[in-house]
Amino acid sequence: MSPRSIQKTDEQQEICDYQFDPGEVVAINAYTGSGKSTTLRLIAEAHPDTKFLYLCFNNPVAAEARKRFPSNVEVSTMHAYARRRVLDRFQGGNKAKEIGIELRPKEIGDMLKVPPYTAVSVRDALRQFLFSKDKEISVRHVEGGRKGMDKGDIVAKARSLWKQMIDPESAVPLSHDGYLKFFVDGDTTALRHDAILLDEAQDTNPVTAAFVEAQREKGATLILVGDRHQSIYGFRRNENFIQQAMDSGATGFNLTTSFRLTQEAADAASDILNSFKDDPVRITGLQANAPKTGTRAFLSRTNAMLMDEAQYLLESGVKKIHFAGTSEKAGYDPSMAYGFSDILDVYNLWQGFAQSVKSPYFQRFGTYSEIKEFAVTRDGSPVDVELASLVGFVEKRGHDTPDLLAAVQAAACSPTEAEITLSSIHRSKGMEWDSVRVGADIMDFNEAEERRKEMTPAEFNEEVNLVYVAGSRSRGATVMPEHFTKWREQLEAVAACVTVA
Repeated sequence: MSPRSIQKTDEQQEICDYQFDPGEVVAINAYTGSGKSTTLRLIAEAHPDTKFLYLCFNNPVAAEARKRFPSNVEVSTMHAYARRRVLDRFQGGNKAKEIGIELRPKEIGDMLKVPPYTAVSVRDALRQFLFSKDKEISVRHVEGGRKGMDKGDIVAKARSLWKQMIDPESAVPLSHDGYLKFFVDGDTTALRHDAILLDEAQDTNPVTAAFVEAQREKGATLILVGDRHQSIYGFRRNENFIQQAMDSGATGFNLTTSFRLTQEAADAASDILNSFKDDPVRITGLQANAPKTGTRAFLSRTNAMLMDEAQYLLESGVKKIHFAGTSEKAGYDPSMAYGFSDILDVYNLWQGFAQSVKSPYFQRFGTYSEIKEFAVTRDGSPVDVELASLVGFVEKRGHDTPDLLAAVQAAACSPTEAEITLSSIHRSKGMEWDSVRVGADIMDFNEAEERRKEMTPAEFNEEVNLVYVAGSRSRGATVMPEHFTKWREQLEAVAACVTVA
């Protein structure tokens, strides 16, 4: 079927017929599986004289879009768009600054000659700044901290580090978020687009939001598309840009027909939104049940449960597993994407085999006690959350660590060869399979009110969104955990009582 022979839904036709004004903001709230990428392509085809910039969420989506979108559309991720426009400044001529490398706390500690907690605080303050729309690092980017910590000192050190990062002559590397921030904060007045198509607008980096807003002020139409209930990257300080636009009076459209979901799955997704998101929508599912022999996946809230599942599958005789986030270029090896080398380096230090540590970063640690000092406090609270997760993995599995990693690596394969795909819910967004099983580490809605009291509204909202995302990845059967099934049974029982009354 050619792209132009697609049978549009009434909702898609309404969007394609709409005439956009310069500088207008249009928000398309596309519920799960409702064909948002197809809709964006249809918009571009309906306006052949308009020069579009299509900003995609990741590289695989961008690669696919380049094959399908018409010639009046420039397709890119935001990071790639920025990198192309600043690379010569940092790697032109005789300059050879490393691009796309983020300094880790031990490196910062050694460079600045500061203790672990200070190094982590400097790293975190710099991250918060790079994610933000702010022009300068300030105390507002310093979160938490130990009692008596000098936040002004943290700001000064973070500013010094940022100055070196953007100095073409400095050996300090410039991270991906660093060159994006540098580009957006610079002069972008020469860039001209009639309209910007912003995909996955419910999880927009604030720096990206600043860029597209600046383009809108120059007259570009801003067309946002995404599912406002799939915002799950708040921990990265991403913004629900589509919700903000809807709240601010943007021209709004909805896509409520899901081509992916069966009606059963659509009803479950609608129940979540009706119960916890104050959204009365009832999604229509057009998908028939997929064949039982099709692709299947296991999704979990945490990587810890994912590794538990991998171990269980291997012990059950499964021989071929695809790990989401791995690439053909890397031979679908999960070592890099899931940090196997880091885990082994931590394991070797735990064993006292410092001479076996391979990573230059972990070679900075002479002993396991030094790693623990950077990872957790004496009472077990995390200092560097990322390092603490590696420590937790090794201490849980102990001497079985190398054998487990080797077995997982040996079973790893492409998605077409796999008996099953394993993915975190965060990685699964935008993916789909014929059948999906969801781990029990998602929020238990039977305890929702208790959990609500323990969380901020934003945190609770995101946990609900994770369940919605996980439950809507399948083209056929979805097996949710027992506690979710119990919640829906109680929901139906209450509805039945109300109907009888």
